[in-house]
Amino acid sequence: MKLQLFLFATILNILPLVYVSATEEKKPANSEIPQTQDLVNQVLTFARNHQDFKNLYFKEHEHEFIRLAEQGQNPHTLFIGCSDSRMVPDLILGTKPGELFVIRTAGNFVPPYDQNGWDGVSATIQYALEALDVKHIIICGHSHCGAIKGLFQTINSTQLGILKRWLQFGNEAKETTMKIVKPETSEKDLYTVAEQISVVYQLAHLMTFPAIKKKVDEKTLDLHGWYYKIETGEVSYYDPETFVFKPLKKLKAQALQSILN
Repeated sequence: MKLQLFLFATILNILPLVYVSATEEKKPANSEIPQTQDLVNQVLTFARNHQDFKNLYFKEHEHEFIRLAEQGQNPHTLFIGCSDSRMVPDLILGTKPGELFVIRTAGNFVPPYDQNGWDGVSATIQYALEALDVKHIIICGHSHCGAIKGLFQTINSTQLGILKRWLQFGNEAKETTMKIVKPETSEKDLYTVAEQISVVYQLAHLMTFPAIKKKVDEKTLDLHGWYYKIETGEVSYYDPETFVFKPLKKLKAQALQSILN
């Protein structure tokens, strides 16, 4: 609430500066004005983009939004991805509103099940299973992940104490990576290996949830481990039979072949 009041107060105070007549010459009162004006310009950009959404996308799909509002959501998949701004699940998968139930965390980490836990990730997983009855859970890691890099760096406990504690859920991936890579492995390749291994460990964390294990055993829920490469747009899936990540397009080809057979 305080942040909202601050933003509104800032906009009211600065808007006159944004709309100053081109014939007027006004010098900033101090060095903070350009920064504050950037903030206002970004808010205005949000407003313009939202209006475009209302006028274009929403107008074209208005009946779908009305249906979702009246009938509620019925997503088929829980997508657990990283909070990284370069990860946009609906854009990557081409899904529409109502199709994905999404959790985004630093490093796409999932805490193991704790009967007395109350964290938001576990609560959202429980809701997806028990209330929404999703049929698929995707854990999606990605290249250039800051959380994975953080596992191999020294983190200031005073400044980033919460983050440091959160990264404990990636320690298994770090330890395994350090055991299997060669001494001459580049830093880039080290991170890539850890990013993919972490996906597998997060799948294992999911299996500590009794409800997930039960549904997987009953074959009413499928778990998927994915890896998104930002620089190519490619998605790979983890094959538990070969223990390697394979292009998702191969999975599509296999599915089509099984249908034809």
